[in-house]
Parts: sequence; C-alpha cells; structure tokens
Amino acid sequence: MATTNSSVDLPYEVMKTAELILANILAPALTIVAILTNGMSLIVYSRLGLSDSISISFFTLTVSDFVFALTNMATLVVVIFMNPSVEWSVDPLAIAILLVPFNRMCYDLSNTLTCFIAVTRCCCVVMPLKFKSTFTRSRTFWVLGVIFTAFLIEFAPMFASQGLRSVAIPKTNSSRMVIWFARNRDEIAMVIYESLNRNALLIVTFGISLASLVLLTLKLKEASDFRRSLQSLAIVNDAAKGNTNKGKDGLNMSKVEIQIVKGVSLVLLITLSCNLPVLCISYSKLVVSEIALGRTYNNLYFLITNVSNFVIVVKTTFHWLVYYTFNSRYRLVFQSTLVCCRRPVPTAMSIECLSSEPKIRT
Repeated sequence: MATTNSSVDLPYEVMKTAELILANILAPALTIVAILTNGMSLIVYSRLGLSDSISISFFTLTVSDFVFALTNMATLVVVIFMNPSVEWSVDPLAIAILLVPFNRMCYDLSNTLTCFIAVTRCCCVVMPLKFKSTFTRSRTFWVLGVIFTAFLIEFAPMFASQGLRSVAIPKTNSSRMVIWFARNRDEIAMVIYESLNRNALLIVTFGISLASLVLLTLKLKEASDFRRSLQSLAIVNDAAKGNTNKGKDGLNMSKVEIQIVKGVSLVLLITLSCNLPVLCISYSKLVVSEIALGRTYNNLYFLITNVSNFVIVVKTTFHWLVYYTFNSRYRLVFQSTLVCCRRPVPTAMSIECLSSEPKIRT
C-alpha cells in the first residue's frame, strides 16, 4: 500500500495557499462575473433572434456556460460558508453534491458544442459552396438536440445513483433531508467521469478543436494575403472582379465571415488553453499512479485540481468578450440593453440598418 511521503510531495503550506487564493477568492469572484455576463448574453441573443446556425450554436453554448456557472456558484457557497454546527432541515452539502453531475455535464456539453461550432465553421470556410447551405437553422436545432439528449442519457445513471432521503433526529424530534448513494455509484462515476468524458471525449474534442483552429488560422492568413494581393494589383473593374470570384474556396471571404472566423478561432483558443490542465491531471494519473488522493503526491494532486477547476471557470467567463468584439449586431444590442431604461432596444430591422456589416446566414 502506498503511503504519503511529504519529503517528495508539494509542501502543504503551498497547497493550502493556492487553495485559498484559487478556490476561495478568485473562483467565486469569476463565477459571479460568469453568471452576470452569460445571463446578459442570453438576453442579447434572445433579442437578436435565433435566425441562423451560428447564433443558435452560440446561444446554446451560452446556456450551457450559464448553468455551469450557477451550479458552480452553489457548490462554492456551500463549501466556503457551510457551518457544520448548524443543522439545516436540508443538508447543504447534499445539495452541493447533487449539483455536481449537472455541473460536469454542462462542462462536457460546452466542450462538445465548441467542437461542433468549430467543425461547422471549418466546413463553411474550407468548402463554402458545398457546406454553406448544409448547416441550416432547422438542422442545427436537430443536431444540438441530439447532442443534448446524448448527454442526458449518458448522465442518467449518475442522476439515478443519488438523491435525498429523510432521516429522523431524535434529539430535536424532527427530520432532516440528507443525501443517499447507490452501492455502485463510485463505479458509475468512474466510468462516466474518468473513462468516457475525461479520457475519451475530452481528448477527441480537444484534437478536433485543435485541428479546426489550425485550419481556420491558415484560411484567415490565406484570405488576408488574397485581399492584399487584390489591393496591390488594383483590381477594380467588373471583369477583374469576375476573375477573382474564381479563386480558391474560402479565400474570397466577406468582412463579416472573417469576423465570424476570428471569433470562433478565439473561442477555440480559450477552450483549448483552459482544457490543458484538465488533460494534464487526467493523463498524469494514468502515467504516475501516485498522483492521487492519499498517495505520494496528494498535495500536488490538490494543487492541479484547484488550478484545473479555476481555468474552467475562466473559460466560461470570457466568452462574452469574444461575442462583443467580433459581432457588431451583438455589440449593438448589448450596449442598448445596458441603457434599456433610457432608450428602446433596437429591433432586428434597426440593427441591420445601423450595422455596416450585412447579416450572414449559415
């Protein structure tokens, strides 16, 4: 049996300091910001209208991030402020544990949705003539519905393996709701959390997202070089324009398409960067079995876990900045929503008139 060896493990004081800063200060603060910003994004996308594939996809990603932030905040509040000496009628820790599967499902769902957005955008950029009419509004709804249903089915055993039950308290002649677990809950959690989602799903979505980011970056560079070459040759007559339309697929992108690709690329970059610690902790446990609770590197495991949980919160917090920076329609409604008491929120028609960038349906 392995024993903890403090001489080779991370110092306990370093681990506790990191936990205080990351888990008790920065994570709750960022989670509050994530709730507010994702809530605002939901309002903005609702007022814009889910009229195209990219809007529907980003709206669904925002819903997933919003629910993740809510469940994460509830768990953090319980862990930080729970007083063991107070006996509530419903055990707060039980509520926090019940929310963990929903929290993890939303995290995995966000990664999958980001991967889906990356694939659809890659197809539209690399082969626009073939795929631009493929990802219609109705088909996007169907695909997202299938993805969500698949996650519900996957996590159903986890939801069913825990719950609340009432226990009698003789001292106070009352009852209290506490959590119960099925006998095989640990095995179910190991299969869903570790084998399927952390080791299989995460590496697949990570790889696809990384490949998509590389492709989109190359296409952006090609499109930029293509535009510069046109400007340098001063091709302005109709005949020349007709010739440029025969260029390679994805090179003659409009300004709006370039902004969309930039936005998707930045979302991908944020997601990939924030998932790296999660991948590290998943595969480090496979390579070095002593990086685990109660093992030789117990403190190091806690530190990596706290860093991993923190960067996941970071990922859900800053997506709105990407939408705001690269989507002029989103930016107009966002600004108007902030001052909605002073002026009316613009309608879809007024947004089209105010924005210099035409609306693109994908």
